This record gives sequence, C-alpha cells and structure tokens, in this order.
Amino acid sequence: MKSFIPCFALLRTLLERSDHYVMEHGQRFHVDESHNHIHSRHVLHYTKEILVRQDNVKPYDILLASLGAVLHDVSDPKYIPDTAPALRHAVESVLPWNLHSSVGADLQRMLPHLSFSKTVRREGYRLRYTLPDAMQTFPHLDSYHAVRQADLLSSYNTKRTLLYRMHKSNLTKSREDVLDEARELYRRRMALLRPSGMFLHHDIDDALARPLETEATRRWRTAPTVFPTWETMVDHFDMDPNEPFEKTVDDLEQLLETR
Repeated sequence: MKSFIPCFALLRTLLERSDHYVMEHGQRFHVDESHNHIHSRHVLHYTKEILVRQDNVKPYDILLASLGAVLHDVSDPKYIPDTAPALRHAVESVLPWNLHSSVGADLQRMLPHLSFSKTVRREGYRLRYTLPDAMQTFPHLDSYHAVRQADLLSSYNTKRTLLYRMHKSNLTKSREDVLDEARELYRRRMALLRPSGMFLHHDIDDALARPLETEATRRWRTAPTVFPTWETMVDHFDMDPNEPFEKTVDDLEQLLETR
C-alpha cells in the first residue's frame, strides 16, 4: 500500500494550492464559471459527500479523490488544446516533488478518463457507462468513481449549462436559443442519469442525486418561456452548493482522521 502519512499533514495545503492553481489557470485560459475554480469547489463538495458515505474508503483514496476533484478540469480540451502537458504542469506545480511518483502519477492516469463524453453513450432512452480500458487495472477506483459521480451531480445545476453556452456563443445567440439548448441537453443527459443507473450506490443515488434531480426538474417546470435578462435566467437555475470551500476542507480533514 502506498504511504498515506503525508495526507494528514498536507491535505489542506495541497487543496488550497490546487484551488489557487485552478483559479489562475481559469484566468489564463479564459475558462468560464461552468468549468473554473467555482465548479471545481462544487465537485470537491460532492466528492466529500460521496466519500463520507463509503465506510471502507482508504486515506490515500480520500487524498487522491480530493485533489482529483479540484484539478479534474485543468486539461479540459474545450479550453486547453494540449491536454497532457497541461495536466502534467498542474500536478507538478501543486505537489511537492516527493509525491510526483505516487499521487502525481495516479492523478495523471485517472483524470483524463473522467469525462462524460469518453465514458457514457446514449442507447435509446438510456445511458450506458463503460469503464475505460485505461482504468481497468487502476488500483484506486474508489477515488476515480467518487470524482466521476461528483461531476455528474454538479451537472444537475443548469446554471452551468447556460454559462457554458453563453461563453461558447460569445452571447451571439438569443436567450431563447440558449435556453432551448440547455433544455435539450437536460432532457437527453441529466434527466437520464438516475433512470440509467449512473450512480453506483443506492445511498449516493437516493441521498444525493434524487434531491438534485427533483430540484432541477422543479426549476425547469417553473421557468418562464421568456426571461427579461441573462441574469434572471441564470439566477433562476442557480443550484450552487452553499457550503464554503473552507468547510469542505475541514470535513475532509476530519474524515481522514477517522480512517
């Protein structure tokens, strides 16, 4: 087993460094809020909520999943053309050199295989998840699935879809067109997550995904046909978790101490 002694002493420092890195990375590459440090903090929050529901998760996997949650979009090809160098630079910038061959190597192996487009395909009215070949022998699947499912949970927040569509079109599309695109994506993807069994454990599906799905559906049901401004449209669908980043890190530290 890989040594997890550094986890207890360095978790907060590593998460704060990762968060700062993602913030600067987003500014450098003009990453909008749908995929910048704000989104990464939300994925970290959901990752923590998943980890606390897993009795057998190991300390090393808590560290790996937590860092993976914050760094998971630093090599997103929607924003970064050279994905592998971007990920390597992030890992080497955040981690001390003595963790490059362990935590760093695992992050570089895990993070390229989290995206929905690479792991899920639509089959009729259902979605099918397939574990990528590169992950078949990965020894830390608890970490991998925690981050992957946390990212799925964050997708219920339609605000993210709207922000990305606004960014991608540079506001050249009308609010009605952007809303229609978001509605279609929700219908074809987010609305199918739970019916398709995308969440691997009942408590994650029932305690985390179900309330988010219910609230997201309510937002769509109560949305007006036309919003007067971009701001009112985005605000209507805002489902950001209210938990501060510092509270999430506190909870993760406490979780480590109990494992």
